[in-house]
Amino acid sequence: MLEIKDIKVAYKRTQVIYGLSLHVDEGELVALIGANGAGKSTTLRTISGLLHPSAGSIQYRGADIHKLLPEQIVRLGIAHCPEGRRVWPKLTVEENLSLGGYILPKQRVLEKMESMYAHFPILKDRRSQLAGSMSGGEQQMLAIARTLMCQPSFMLFDEPSLGLAPRIVEQVMDIIANINKKENVTVLLVEQNANMALSIADRAYVIESGQLTLEGKAADLRQDDYVRKAYLGK
Repeated sequence: MLEIKDIKVAYKRTQVIYGLSLHVDEGELVALIGANGAGKSTTLRTISGLLHPSAGSIQYRGADIHKLLPEQIVRLGIAHCPEGRRVWPKLTVEENLSLGGYILPKQRVLEKMESMYAHFPILKDRRSQLAGSMSGGEQQMLAIARTLMCQPSFMLFDEPSLGLAPRIVEQVMDIIANINKKENVTVLLVEQNANMALSIADRAYVIESGQLTLEGKAADLRQDDYVRKAYLGK
């Protein structure tokens, strides 16, 4: 479904990604784990068109997308739930959701919004509340719902557990797993909480200094001695 071949990515003159290749098959939940600064977020930003690789290619359903604009990529069915939630703080919950569905016809936006309220009842209760006044966990729910508003077939999640209490982290990870298994949305998950990511993923990659160093079934990587010591604290 998504195939990245030997991409190189730089911020201005600073190289961040060095010849990275990975693939995500339709229906999978794949985790990308690594330390801060390893290149995880850069990889997602490149897939979604916010950055463009200086070399290599990215294909989605067999078509090259690495030169497309973010809006074009969204219209292909790829949606990016960013690190730090990035809700519009001075807009209401409802306004945030409406903007998330900007590529849909108006009537479909209203229908999709009602669907999000059914999935996330807390958002229905807060529909007229300014997003910036919500708790971190509520904002993360809003960020996920806003991303789902455009009806993606492929979702990129960037550090969804960042700054959340442990019980909220578990709730968010359950939501992501359900999006994948029950909503049939393919997922590429970037997450520093490696143990939690590996617990819900089918497969995983380890990225270090802009290069992939390990890959395999998530269950196998949870038992790998290096992964356990470096990322699971075991």
